[in-house]
Amino acid sequence: MVQFDSGDPFEVFYTNDIHIDQPNRHTPFRKVPGVLMEFHIDFNGIRFLFKASDISYDSPKKSTFNIPEDATPTPEKEIEALILTMIESFQ
Repeated sequence: MVQFDSGDPFEVFYTNDIHIDQPNRHTPFRKVPGVLMEFHIDFNGIRFLFKASDISYDSPKKSTFNIPEDATPTPEKEIEALILTMIESFQ
């Protein structure tokens, strides 16, 4: 069970079978000791559920992703800012 300062406790599922040192150190789930397999976050009134469906140690093939031709790349700094905003909403 996980509980943030401003909410009720909720379940997360994780595994210790994937060996990564401090896998959640840059997330609101930093106290969870293993690799998260299922969890949710609420952001701007929307619940996002993240659930592992497969584990692979291989790098994904580019053909795995269907990127539209008119897609615009998002700068890394913009993605980092969005993630930090989400993390700060839990603190």
